[in-house]
Amino acid sequence: MKILGTGDNSYFVEIKTKELFRLIGYYSEYSEKRPKIGIGDEIDIHGMYEQLYYMSTAVAEIEKAKETFARCGKMLNTVVPIIKNIGSLVEK
Repeated sequence: MKILGTGDNSYFVEIKTKELFRLIGYYSEYSEKRPKIGIGDEIDIHGMYEQLYYMSTAVAEIEKAKETFARCGKMLNTVVPIIKNIGSLVEK
């Protein structure tokens, strides 16, 4: 991408076709189901970045949840045999 000029709070850029399609989430201009892009079309880069940012912050939360579930699983592996043992004693 090359910056060609600036405007009021904006930039005028030149971007290669391959770069453009990668920017919007496709491998190339030949990718299946890619949108047609023409003069005057707008690409919400801010919205795309926001979505990626929130997804990346969610990864940390998902990792914490995964660790919590793993600890619960280990605890259950210890507790379930004890509960079964107690249950068999109560039945007698």
